[in-house]
Amino acid sequence: GGLKGLVLDLRGNPGGFLNQAVAVSGMFLEKGVIVSTVDGDGMKLDEQRARAWGTQPNYPIVVLVDGRSASASEIVAGALRN
Repeated sequence: GGLKGLVLDLRGNPGGFLNQAVAVSGMFLEKGVIVSTVDGDGMKLDEQRARAWGTQPNYPIVVLVDGRSASASEIVAGALRN
């Protein structure tokens, strides 16, 4: 059989790069905003969106985070949750 589900363990992951968080999230999302950047006045500076091309098949995903998960792992967890 094929893959029945996936667990992403992001516990204790305090760093990472924005472009990699977008790439990982984009593997599982066909559409929608992955992350947007705004300035101090609330003006949108940039927005990274998911695209259907190259996404994984739809299967259950569990994302594990804890108090030490931050930065790129928060972006991945938030994008997949939303």
